[in-house]
This record gives sequence, C-alpha cells and structure tokens, in this order.
Amino acid sequence: MDSPVVSFLIGAVVTAALVPAVIVVLRRRDVLDHPDHRTSHTAPTVRGAGLAFVGAAVIATVAADGLHGRLGLSVAFAALAAGALGATEDLRGLEARWRLAIQLAIGSVGGAVVVAQFHDAAGAVVGLGVLGALWFAAVVNGVNFMDGINGITGVYAGVVGAYYAWLGGDVDVPALSAGGALLAGIGLGFLPFNVPTARAFMGDSGSYLIGALSAMCAAIAFLDTTSLVVSTAPITYYLVDTSTTIVRRWRRGESLMAPHRSHAYQRIVASGWPHTQVSLLVGAVMATCAVVGAVLWSNRGASGGGARDWLVAGLILAIASVAVVVAEVLPGRRSSVSEGGPTGA
Repeated sequence: MDSPVVSFLIGAVVTAALVPAVIVVLRRRDVLDHPDHRTSHTAPTVRGAGLAFVGAAVIATVAADGLHGRLGLSVAFAALAAGALGATEDLRGLEARWRLAIQLAIGSVGGAVVVAQFHDAAGAVVGLGVLGALWFAAVVNGVNFMDGINGITGVYAGVVGAYYAWLGGDVDVPALSAGGALLAGIGLGFLPFNVPTARAFMGDSGSYLIGALSAMCAAIAFLDTTSLVVSTAPITYYLVDTSTTIVRRWRRGESLMAPHRSHAYQRIVASGWPHTQVSLLVGAVMATCAVVGAVLWSNRGASGGGARDWLVAGLILAIASVAVVVAEVLPGRRSSVSEGGPTGA
C-alpha cells in the first residue's frame, strides 16, 4: 500500500479514534496530572493519552509497506519500544536512571540497524551506532522536556513529520517517508484533544514515541543525505531551546535535575501569551526552518553544500532563536495560566 498516505491516515484516524477510549480508561484508573508549582494547568487532567499513539503505530507497522524491511522495522521498533517505556512511566513510574538506560538500549539497537543499511564496515556500524544511541536519548528527552503547554508537541509532530515525509519521498527512502507521515498523522490526530483547552495530556507514552520517531527519521535523513543541516532543520528549535535552557540554568547554579519552567516557550506563556499563540509561534519557527532546509536540499547539487551549508546552518539557527529572543525581551507578568499541560523537566 502507498506508505506515506497509509501511515498518515492511520496515524491521524486511529489516534483520534482511540484517544477518547484511552481517556475513559485512564480516568477510571486515576491516572491524572495534578497541578503543582511547576505546572501550567489548574485542574487535574488525564495523563497518558499517548497510549493511543502506540496503537496507531502498531497498526501502521502492519499496514504500511514503508515500515516493513529492516529500515522500516527499525523505525517501528524504536517508536513502539519508546512508547512502551513512556507508558510504564505514566502508569507505574520508573527511576530516571532506568529510563535513560532503556532509552540508550533502544537507540543502540535501532541505530545499529539503521547504520548497517548505509555502511558495511563493522567499525562504522559500532561507532555510529553509539552516537545514534546518544542522539536517540537526547531527542526523546528533549521532546519530553518541551511537552509543557497545550498543542506544542502536536504541532511539533505535524511540522517535523511533514518535512521527513517529503524528504523521504524526494530521496526515495520509504521508511523515512512512512515514519514522517505517521508522525504527522499522530500529531494532528491528537491536537483536537489538547487545544485550546486540554482534555488530556499525551504523557511520556506520547512524547517518548514522538521523540523516537523524529530521532530515527533525523538519523536516516542524515545517513542518506550526509547533510546535518538538512537532516535536523525542522527540529533545530527544540535543540536550541533545550540546550540554551540547560546552559542558562547551569550558569545560575540551579540543579539541572530539578523541575522548572525556564524553557523559552514557558517564559513566553508566563509573560501572558495564551498557550495556543505560543504553540503557533513555535510551529511557525519550526516550519520556517523546515522550508529553509528543503530549499537547501533542493538546490544543493551533486557537489554537496560546502560553504553554503554553513551559511544556511547559521540562518536556521538564527530563525530557531527567535522564540528564545522573544522570551528574553518579554516581561514576566504571571507565573501560571488557566489552560495548559504538564511542564517539561
């Protein structure tokens, strides 16, 4: 079957169909996110609706041709394993060290399989596989950290997924196009339940799965295009916001493991912007970065990018920094808002 179309429809339709049932089950089990000093919501809200994403990914793995074969199955494995890990955290809780260890294990397996499809040398498979494991854990946790207001992760999944679906079709890598399309479908299927007021939060089960899909798509894109700029263009804002927040807190002597509300998008919300507006701002930044990446790839030529890649990388970083700059110049007017999701760590 036509993988991108099938993957997108399954992601959107199955997610939208399963979320209401998941909400009922989780509410009966009292799986709720209760407001506290670091959250952006004021009423107990169901946490863990990302379990619906796992169901959509299972069906897509069976039905979409692009998620078959070693490359496609590595994407499906990573997404489902990460989703299951997140579900364990949502339902039962799991120590951070074990979560990280399992993330690295998933990333090492998925990364090694992906690298082996592009390189024959054992050294390359091992070396790049280790880097892939670190990359996987970084992106999965980055998406989880950024899942702190209504709509932001759904918008992320829609923009990032659409980019990788396009890129996969352009370079003729079905696993990339199918993985991207599934990601976009899941994000858009969940948005009606999360904006403008959240009926449910996706929880770690959702953010881990979305992070896993985007990490694997970016890895495949890099190995196929050999362009770090092209492969990471749509997720650059998340990388910039997360890294600058870590540096900012480190310079202030704050514990990097303590809960906080220091991300740029959280500080914009604290200045008085509604969640929906901030999520749209973030989406616009990511979409602009994606367009620049697409233009670069479409005009790169057989000789590669050279200096032009560096110039475009600077442009994308500048665009991705817009929300960070906005957060710096806006005055903080309040510390909480009426609608919202759980803040990232």
